[in-house]
Amino acid sequence: MGPPAAARSPGEPTTSSKTSVVLVDGDCVLCDGFARFVSAFDARGAVLFATQQSEEGRAVLRRANAPMDLSTIVLVEHDARAGVAKDDMIKTHVKSTAILRVLTALGLPLSTLGWAGLALVPRSVRDGAYDVVARYRHVVFGRKGEGGSCALPDVVVRRRMGRKIPRELLGE
Repeated sequence: MGPPAAARSPGEPTTSSKTSVVLVDGDCVLCDGFARFVSAFDARGAVLFATQQSEEGRAVLRRANAPMDLSTIVLVEHDARAGVAKDDMIKTHVKSTAILRVLTALGLPLSTLGWAGLALVPRSVRDGAYDVVARYRHVVFGRKGEGGSCALPDVVVRRRMGRKIPRELLGE
């Protein structure tokens, strides 16, 4: 067990057999906002971030057999527990399922919201709403570096983006 959340600095990893990597469009202000939101509420440091355009992001996408698609968020989960079949160690989620699964990792009350969304709202409805937001996100929220928005993430997000993604997810 790692130190309690209060004893760790924000963004410091937990000791867990499960790794969650969120891959986002590095030019998207909305995606950056989501990363900041998750960082603020992820007291355990359970979620890592990378951009799909980065070398690490592309490697994780290749390892997970997922195409680069900047119109969607991608969550890659790696479970390194003993007894888990190698083929079952990596799971990929996209769109609304990725967002809601990330929420489940954040603890109460956000985890309840994530589980409720997964259980109660049909994927077709969730992903339909996701597609509308994804289509207009640059129009509504802009791109990083436009309109005075800062292209550099805050310290916590930078620390999490700087953490090493496990080699198993990079295909090394």
